[in-house]
Amino acid sequence: MRFLKNVLLVTLLYPKILTCQFNNTMSDAKEMLKTIAKLHVDYKEIDTPTSEYIFHTMLTSIDRYGLFFTSEDIEKLQKYKQVLADEIENESTHFLDEVKVIYKQRQLEVKDIVLGMKDKNFEYESMDTFYYSEKNPFVNKTKIPHKWQKWMKLVSLNDYEESLDSTNKKSSLNMAKMRSIIDSNIDEQIKMQEQRIESKDFVHTRIKNSFLSAIARSFDPHTDYFSPGERQEFEESLSANKNTFGLDIELNNENEIEITAITPGSAAWNSDEFEIGDIIVSFKPKGKKEIDFTNITLSKANGYLHSNNVEEGKFKLKKKSGQEENIDLVKTLISNDDNLINSYILESSQKMAYLALPSFYFNRETGNGCANDIARELIQLKKEGIEGLIFDLRGNGGGSMDEAIKLCGMFINYGALFIYQYREGDPATIKDMNKGIVYDGPMIVLVDKSSCSAAELFAAVMQDYNRAVIVGSNTYGKSTSQTILPLKANSISEDADYTNPGKGFIKLTIGKMYRCTGKSYQKDGVKVDVSLPDIFDHLELGEIHEPRALQAKTIDKKTYYFPLSNLPIEELKTKSKQRLMDNNKYKELETHNSQQAVYIAKKWIPVDYNGFIRYKNFMDKMTDVDTNKDKPFLEVKLPEYVQSLGKLPEATKMLREKRCKNISRDINLNEAYYILSDLYLLTKK
Repeated sequence: MRFLKNVLLVTLLYPKILTCQFNNTMSDAKEMLKTIAKLHVDYKEIDTPTSEYIFHTMLTSIDRYGLFFTSEDIEKLQKYKQVLADEIENESTHFLDEVKVIYKQRQLEVKDIVLGMKDKNFEYESMDTFYYSEKNPFVNKTKIPHKWQKWMKLVSLNDYEESLDSTNKKSSLNMAKMRSIIDSNIDEQIKMQEQRIESKDFVHTRIKNSFLSAIARSFDPHTDYFSPGERQEFEESLSANKNTFGLDIELNNENEIEITAITPGSAAWNSDEFEIGDIIVSFKPKGKKEIDFTNITLSKANGYLHSNNVEEGKFKLKKKSGQEENIDLVKTLISNDDNLINSYILESSQKMAYLALPSFYFNRETGNGCANDIARELIQLKKEGIEGLIFDLRGNGGGSMDEAIKLCGMFINYGALFIYQYREGDPATIKDMNKGIVYDGPMIVLVDKSSCSAAELFAAVMQDYNRAVIVGSNTYGKSTSQTILPLKANSISEDADYTNPGKGFIKLTIGKMYRCTGKSYQKDGVKVDVSLPDIFDHLELGEIHEPRALQAKTIDKKTYYFPLSNLPIEELKTKSKQRLMDNNKYKELETHNSQQAVYIAKKWIPVDYNGFIRYKNFMDKMTDVDTNKDKPFLEVKLPEYVQSLGKLPEATKMLREKRCKNISRDINLNEAYYILSDLYLLTKK
């Protein structure tokens, strides 16, 4: 009877819903398309395949796991699948109106489904799984209750497993404890559904943002829509002094809370355990209950993380590899006047410096960025007589291209760095205009599949100039640049105030970058000189796997650059390959990487107790394979100039001691050290 009342309620509201909802959204979409048409580096009109992409991307963005929409719903909406360009041009709201009516109705039904679970017995012994394929997540309407039952079992099993310590993870299931957990999760889900149903804006905003984002992303993976609120949060994250975890987050296309930026100098930055692209699965403030982030609004997630009443907590992250990690973090007061780069000394046969850069940051308030901070650090390190440098760009998602250009110039004398092309006009050669080098010794640039954009540009320039050996795994493959503009930038004059957009923003791909040789690393990434095992090698990660990625090509333009003598790459590869073959730890790592990739690619998780515990044990084990817990690989120390500063603040001391420990047990960094030692000895002859 409750179900019938809910359906009747939506039916009665239907005429009102259809008359007043998405006119502004369609006009925003039209303005955004005009801006894209005018400025996008590779604009093409919306054709039938593009319309189908927008249709599918929008609906899966709203309901990634198929917990609300049914296959019958998708079939009903198929009439709009190939005509969305006409819908936008005519500012017709029929498609969005129908989506909203269906989604509101499903919200009401799901509330009743979950409410009905309070008196249901859950079975945890028979083998069962929850599938989470993003390509086709929707099921028949009759299967939705069973799918929700599996979802609640999965959420509750995860909470139960997290409550166990290492001594009782092999014990049998405590049914009373599990019942308490699942009842609590049912209550939370019902409360969330009620809040969404009662909210005037939730469903409308979710549909609007998903639709505009799907349109933007249909042109390439890096063009996207930002609501005014998201842009405001980004601006606020740039304040000079604040007590913060240092994480900027957004709701991605899969409705996950994704880390999109890490504030330089913050607790998250200094921990070296957070990366751009990590998904926050849950957050547990100290002394309070854990908060599930898998089905939460962006504003609520920001509210929890930025609350003045929360000083520390435990983050559960899903990494790009699919691994989950638990990380404790304490907020710190950051100042943008500080040097945010920390270096370390690695010692065995040679004295090498290690320097990691999580992103190419720039501070508009001070006018300084990472290039200036790195220059100061290198000057100090040279005084200490370092014999080589490892520059770690693993996990670096990019940032300021100007800072990347400045940084390139610190390692070469002068010449062309890369070629840049807008949609219109001749390609331009971007040069290092400053003669002189800050550091000219042996160098390795350490990269992986998540090294992207500006990080790839830097690696490509160092490789083209024979200035450094590129080590790790091939990079992401993004050789395009973006800028953030108001939706209606197409009709704004060049001297207009872009800080007051009214309707929102678009992050727009406006240019392509080519190596100074004219070749592109778009889609394929920068190919490393010496390869090291990586979980990403076994996963579909990178620009080449993006369905709307722009195509790569070679550009014909004469440039003048002056590479150094060829580096002994083949000798370095041979020596490294032999070390890897002789190292049982590397054999174990490669085996586990391939096994875990297969597990992740299955796109399902067991929801029977024994199967789930085996799954969690396997995934947790993966995070430990690439470290040596018994004996560090390297001796890692703070530079002498840091030690001479006297007593460090206690929080800083703890962070740097932890960092030393992590560096000493990084298996790929250990091999990078020996490659650098080989490079030093071979070039010293």
